[in-house]
Amino acid sequence: MSPQSLQESAAKQIAVALDRLSQELIGIVSGQPELVLAPSHIAADLASDWPLVLFNQLSADDRSRLEVTSPVLLGELLAEKLSTEAKLTKLVREVVAAKPGFLNFTLTSQAVVSHLTQFADEAVTLVPQTAAGQRVLVEYADPNPFKEFHIGHLFNITVGETISRLLRATGAEVIPVCYQGDVGMHVAKSLWGMRTLFAKERLTLADLANHPLAERVAFLGRAYATGATAYEDIPTAKQEMQEINLLTFLASQERLQNEEGIAPKVDYSKGRKHDAQLLTEIATLYTTGRAWSLQYFDTIYARLGTKFSEHFFESQSAEYGYSLVSEHVTDGIFSESAGAIVYLGEKEGLHNRVFINSLSFPTYEAKEMGLPQLKEDRLGPYDRSIIVTGNEVDEYFKVVLSAMAKVLPKHAAKTTHVSHGMVRLPVGKMSSRTGNIVSGPGLIDEAQKHILAILAETQADMVAAEQAVLADKLAIAAVKYTLLKANLGSSIAFSFAESLNFTGNSGPYLEYTAVRCQSILSKAARIGENGSITKLIDTLLANKVVFDDEIKFEERDILLYLNSYSDTVESAAKTLSPHLLCTYLFGLAQRFSRFYEACPILNNTNNTLTPRQQRQLVVVAAVNRVLREGMTLLGMPVVEQM
Repeated sequence: MSPQSLQESAAKQIAVALDRLSQELIGIVSGQPELVLAPSHIAADLASDWPLVLFNQLSADDRSRLEVTSPVLLGELLAEKLSTEAKLTKLVREVVAAKPGFLNFTLTSQAVVSHLTQFADEAVTLVPQTAAGQRVLVEYADPNPFKEFHIGHLFNITVGETISRLLRATGAEVIPVCYQGDVGMHVAKSLWGMRTLFAKERLTLADLANHPLAERVAFLGRAYATGATAYEDIPTAKQEMQEINLLTFLASQERLQNEEGIAPKVDYSKGRKHDAQLLTEIATLYTTGRAWSLQYFDTIYARLGTKFSEHFFESQSAEYGYSLVSEHVTDGIFSESAGAIVYLGEKEGLHNRVFINSLSFPTYEAKEMGLPQLKEDRLGPYDRSIIVTGNEVDEYFKVVLSAMAKVLPKHAAKTTHVSHGMVRLPVGKMSSRTGNIVSGPGLIDEAQKHILAILAETQADMVAAEQAVLADKLAIAAVKYTLLKANLGSSIAFSFAESLNFTGNSGPYLEYTAVRCQSILSKAARIGENGSITKLIDTLLANKVVFDDEIKFEERDILLYLNSYSDTVESAAKTLSPHLLCTYLFGLAQRFSRFYEACPILNNTNNTLTPRQQRQLVVVAAVNRVLREGMTLLGMPVVEQM
């Protein structure tokens, strides 16, 4: 049997009625009514500013005909007519107009509780499938081989993974992809650094191959730092790296031919001579170091719970981009300048950028230009392509998308660039050139150490290996939530004290709340002799939910709040804003804490659960389900104990 869909909430039904009534009163209406949870100082459940919005749309004749001279009077008219709406009688107990132009709605107890069982029922799909039928590529992570996976990559993969999950939750077919720079000067610097360190440390590639993967990757990081420093400080080294850059492109073409059967499209050598013996050496260093890097990245993806459908590389997209740019010089889209090919973005208020440099190598821009065609060739047609990056390349992407709109207009129209801020740590500015960086895994490792210290006191009886697994999950949850809870455009000042706070706006707090829900349900299962939480919930759902007027404020508050979960996920997916879901889940956890204190469900219980206790246990099951589902959408591991 296919999953059921969540019925429309009371807020949506009231909004539809309000919209219909408004059209009956004045005809064409701009915008749509929205209802939100009423502020705590208002003795109502839902509120809307629709009278204020609608009053500004009234003509002088409308105001005269309706006899309304202010938003408050319009609100009173709307409240009077809504009170007679037959479809709303089971939903709304009272609707009142308030200054300066609001409508406040108090719902019936039946309306407040009516959707409760759906939130606890795993067979019900909570999120409207508004994106069903869409095929969406989401590109994120994008760590470059030969370089460290730093906290910027961790931020990026966290955002991209969550956006993918949000879109999938709304019904889209999501194809997560990773795009990585395996050719370019950063690779040449690394290979030069490898050769330098081998000579200095009397080490060979074969020797290094016998070391653990972590040590091999650390060596690649040192090699890049060595090469990057020499590139800036030693002119002869810079020249050597430029030669190695050519050999790297040739080595990449050789690898594509041998490993993937892709014939070269571009002659990068342009008749330039190169040392065949050196090419053989560089090709070996290149293919080996590239493989080590990718193997290392795979271990990180597995730890973070990320799986990609496809990996794309600049060595592949460069072939497409080089051809595209070269073909559009004669039509004036690109221009020749000092031996290079550039895009004159200044004509459109943007920057001028080089797409093929004076050495005839495609730059990042040209490689990006070729990526959409590469994606389509490998994955077939798609409806959208969402690219997640740090905001330091915002201006770069404006230029690329401007050029793409002229060369590949259909692909450009389907491309959305989403950028996030930077992560700031107390250690100061990071630089992979100098080797002064904090890796993404390193940040999680440090969080894990902090949590292990807490577990040593709170879970002293737990086996050390289990503590380590639990601490790792909580560390990942803590870091991811911290990166996601602010608006994507904001930079993050990362604080371990704030991120690991078990009582504040943090990942561990959400985890603790879910574990508390699970504990209550486990205890109830034992009391009711159901044997398991699943059987308990099945029994509770089979019973008729009790409707009464003695619902405490804290329970009513959480019931109303649950009803906005679906809209929150839908909005977060539509606007690509993960922080909306973070804010919602924190609000749910806070409300559950107040509900738990005000409604001691299982106190003074023998072997029988009263109807009210049964309803409140369904509330716990609903909160448990929504918290766990929401945390999973954020890419957070969900723990069973704390």
